Order: sequence, then structure tokens, then C-alpha cells
Amino acid sequence: MSVIGQEAGINHGTPAGYKQHLRRQIDPCDECRDANRAAATASRQRTQARRTLARAAAMPTPRQMYIQQYSPHPPGWQDPAWGVPIEGRDLRVGDVIVHLGKHYPIDHIEPYKGSLANVLSVKGESARTAWSGTWDMAIGPDRTIRILPREGR
Repeated sequence: MSVIGQEAGINHGTPAGYKQHLRRQIDPCDECRDANRAAATASRQRTQARRTLARAAAMPTPRQMYIQQYSPHPPGWQDPAWGVPIEGRDLRVGDVIVHLGKHYPIDHIEPYKGSLANVLSVKGESARTAWSGTWDMAIGPDRTIRILPREGR
């Protein structure tokens, strides 16, 4: 005996009733359709909550990321070969910038013309570009850079 087309025995108002409607090839009633929608929404929300918790548990906090990835100073940072720290506003032609273990003697300095001019400038002091041959570095006035010790210092 087939139940296709018969409405008797359907659990109306439940997700199971919605499935029974579909199996019997009957258009679902509003109660069953609403119950199925509510169950699907609740299922999606539970899945999203589980994913969010899993991501949060897997991600380190910003402080943990900083501690794990970066040390405050690299080994040997006080060695004179690493240079002495100065502010960008104190940089002048003839200084030798120490950058990534290489030395760059500054042969000329010009005003910075890049798109970050407003970001690098501080209270009326504009950013500058320090040149060493074809190598250049944008220097903000309060940026700390390292140079080789100057004569008489």
C-alpha cells in the first residue's frame, strides 16, 4: 500500500512532517514549512558558533603572537657595528645608515614626495628621502634610525 498522495499520519508542525510531505509528494503545509525553516536556521547558527569557537581557540592572542615571533632587540644590537640610534630629523649628509647589516653613506637628502607624506610628517616637520647612490630611504622626523658613530661623538 502506497502513502503517496495521502495526508494521513503526517506529524504536522515538525521538520519530520515537512519531510513526510515531500516523500508523499504533497505540498508542505505552512506549519511544517515554518518548522523546517526554524530547524535549518538553528542548525546553521550552531555550526557557525562551533566554527567561531574553534577559530578563537586556535588563534593566539596578539600579545602571544608578539612574544612568539619577535624579540625586543636582536642579539648584539648594542654592538657599535649596528650603529647608534638617532631620530630622522638629526640625519644629515655624510652620515652612514646601518640598515639590515649594510652601510649606506648618505650623499644627499631631499624632501619626501611619496604618497605617505602626511603619515610620515610630524607637526610641521616634513619627511625626507635620504639617498646613497641609487638606494633611498624615506625618513620621518621622529623615526629612529641607526647610523655609524659620527666623528667627535
